[in-house]
Order: sequence, then C-alpha cells, then structure tokens
Amino acid sequence: MTGQISIYSIFHEQVKRDPDRVCIPGNGDADFSYGDVYHRSLQLANLLHRQGVSKGCRTALMMSNSPSYIMLFLALSRLEAVIVPVNPHYRSLALRHILNDSRSEAFIYDLEFSEAAESALEVLDHCRIRIAVNAVFDESSALHLDSDTAKYGGPFAPQAEDDFIIYYSAGTLEPPRGAVYDHKHFMHNLHGVFDLLHARPGDLVLVTYSMHHYLPQICGLALSVLSGAAVLPLRPEELPEMAESLRERVSSMIVDPDDLPRLLHDEKSRPSSATAFLLTGGAAAEQGLIRAFRHQLSLPVHVAYGMVEAGPVLTLNLDSEREGSIGIPLSGFNVSVLRDGQTLPPGVHGSFAVPAVLTAPRICGRAEGDAETVEDSGMEWFYSSDTGYAELDGYLYFLDRAENRMQVDGFDVYPESIEQILKMLEGIEEAAVVGPASGGSGQITAVCVKNKGSQLSAGDILQYLDGRLPRYQKPGNILFVNQLPRNIAGKVSRQSLRKNTVI
Repeated sequence: MTGQISIYSIFHEQVKRDPDRVCIPGNGDADFSYGDVYHRSLQLANLLHRQGVSKGCRTALMMSNSPSYIMLFLALSRLEAVIVPVNPHYRSLALRHILNDSRSEAFIYDLEFSEAAESALEVLDHCRIRIAVNAVFDESSALHLDSDTAKYGGPFAPQAEDDFIIYYSAGTLEPPRGAVYDHKHFMHNLHGVFDLLHARPGDLVLVTYSMHHYLPQICGLALSVLSGAAVLPLRPEELPEMAESLRERVSSMIVDPDDLPRLLHDEKSRPSSATAFLLTGGAAAEQGLIRAFRHQLSLPVHVAYGMVEAGPVLTLNLDSEREGSIGIPLSGFNVSVLRDGQTLPPGVHGSFAVPAVLTAPRICGRAEGDAETVEDSGMEWFYSSDTGYAELDGYLYFLDRAENRMQVDGFDVYPESIEQILKMLEGIEEAAVVGPASGGSGQITAVCVKNKGSQLSAGDILQYLDGRLPRYQKPGNILFVNQLPRNIAGKVSRQSLRKNTVI
C-alpha cells in the first residue's frame, strides 16, 4: 500500500480500495462500512474545524470505548491535530495535570465526564476549545454527532516529522509524563507490530481495553485499519449484551489484564469459539489466568510489552507455551537487559533498555523545548525502570519495576510475582506487597483487600502460600485494609503503603 504517511492516509487508501467493507460492526444496529466511517469522520472534521481545531492544535480526547471514538480519532487525524488521549477514569486533579502538562488547546470529552472536566478546566485558560460530545445544554460548545454537516475539505499533507499523538505514562511514582510521537515514529511502531501480528480483511477485532492506551490504539485501531479489518471498541460491561451473531464474528480481542477474570468466569462475557486469541499488556497478567484460558477454553493469551517513552509497543509474545514471557522485540526494535552499560548474560537480572534512537522525539512539560532529547544528549541507551532478564534465544521476562525490588536474606525479591499468587486465592480482591528496600532489613508485608463476605484469616493466607513460594519470599506479616492507597492516576501507591506499614 502506497502513501503510508499517517494512519489517516492508510485509512483513506482502504476506503478507495473497498468502501463497502465493514469497518465498525453494529451491535444490534447497522454496520458502518469504511465509506460510512470516511464520510462521518469528514463531517466531524468540519464540525471540529468550525470550533477552532486545526493543524497542530493539541486536542485532549477523553471518551469511553465506542464507535464515536474511532470517528473522532480519524477526524482529528484528518485535521492534522495533535491527539492527547486521556484515561477516562481520571478525575479533576490528574485530568488537570494532563491538560496543563500537554498544553492542550482543545478538550473533547464524554458528557458523562462533565463534572471532572469542568472541575479541571476551572483554572486552565489555555484550553480554549471545550467540546462535550452529544451535550445538549450549551449549543455554542456542544458537538452533536448526528448533525448533518457538509464534509470537511481542504489540504491534507502531513509531514513525517509532524507531531501526531502524545501518550501519557500511568504515573506510578511521579505525575504522568507525556511522550510526543510524530508520524514517523508512530508508523514505524505500527509496522513493527504488523510484522508479527496482523489481521486479515474480514476479521473483527474487539477492543475492550480502554482506547486511551497505546496498546489498543496501535494493536487494535491502527493495525485493523492497516489490515483492512473491522474493529469494535466496547466497554467490558457491555460484553454480556453483545448479540450472539456479532460475538461469533470476533476473531481476536484486546483486553485489559484486569478484565481477564471476567472473561474467564462470566459465561455471558466469555469469548466464543470463533475467537483465535486474546491480546493483553500494559500491566502484568496473572499467569494462572493465562494458563486457565489455554487449558479450559483452548484460547491463547498473547502478551505485549511497551513503555510510553520508547516504542511505545516494544515486544510481543505469541507463543502461549512461553509462560511469563513478554516475548521478543518487534522488527526494527531492540530491547536489551543492561547493567552499568553492559549487556547481561542470559538469565541475569537487569534493567530493560532501548536504543536512544527509538525513544519519543520529546517529552512534555519541563523537558519539552528546553532540554535535550535522549538521542541528542549523546546517550546511547534509554534505561527504563523495569527489570527482567533474557533467555538465550532472546525471549524476555519482566520481573517488576526496579524501585519495587526488595532484598531478603541476600535474595532479590520482586513483589509482582507474590501479588499474582495472592490474587489467585479466592476471597482476595486486591493485594500489594511491600518490604525492605535493597540493603535494608525487615520482613515482607502483604496488604490485602478481601472480597465482600470473605472470612479469610492471615493464617489461611500463610497456609495457602506454603509450597507456592520459597521461604525468603513468604510474607512475615499479613494486613487487611478496606482499600489500597492510590495516586492521582489511580495506581496503587507503594510509597504510601511503605510509609504507613511496619516492615
């Protein structure tokens, strides 16, 4: 396919090739063909342009999964705006940080998020274009998706170095940071994914992973468009209402690791026999669940790994027999395990690192415009805070973030592996493990949230862990809490746990 300058260029070529092919299937409604989505996205582009959105305008997009998300994403791409995907779970404090850090001039949000949006916008003068999707209370700022508006015309000539999208980190240890990707870097990543994982025309990719994340955008929306396949974004809670005829058309699913239990145990949400595989990533998936999908449903769960600052998708594991692996690097990418600039032998733990040339061109906030990029600074490698190891054949294994490493009796211990085992115990809703930092002393503490009505005791948990963990990894203390502390991004705050927990 020629002229692959941007995702919209690819989409436009698919429209010219077969405008009647299904692009977004209807769940009880009529399907949207590629031609339908093309005309709809141009109408939206015209509406947005009238509101002031134009080339280079940084536009935050905060919406739940829906066909409208795809159409707005394509409309913004057509306008050559810079898309800033926002986690729909964010509330005013985190949302305000994203809008301010990215210097977004426009903000498009679902009406259901109005309270958080209006609270965040109170002190942000630079965000001058504010559009509530399907809002009816303010005609001057509302965007009506059903408006019968003429198609947007005008030139479309994006350059490879033009900014395209800003992905934000989850903000586990610090406020979320935004990585600015241009068309060149985005397309390089998309083609790297395509070399390992691609759909076919006529396939249907179902996306229940929140569309703000780079994984469903690149491996779901963009990859489907590149393949000429159909894509349908839904919320996980909408799965039980999906029509059986549509369920039988789903060839693959992109899901959040947290939604795997629902898909396994809820018959109304469970994938049909037509589904070839699930794809997940962005956080560690419980290996017991992945194993259960393979043995109980004969359904492989593929795992992707990436980082906001580089890639952002870096590896894929398509081998279901490689339990716990995040796979091998994409074509054109390199992920090494380093320590002090040296590549480590197979099996030795170190930091994941990528060549500086693969990092995002810029980072938002204080580093943007007044600081060197990683590549320009002369650094050969960009070190992530993730640790793991590689096997001899290049398959990579993720352990945990470096700052979570604990040291017990001279052994390195990573809480992620302990937490996965704890969360497999019936009666535990959430669990977080903290303990002594490297060089410190003390015991491992497991902080657990029980399911409603659970009668689990600390003794029950310790007995369950016998034989499942080596002695030095077994918690010496079990605490029960009503909820785990979280940061502004909604992630569990281990700092708060360490501060308030005796270890």
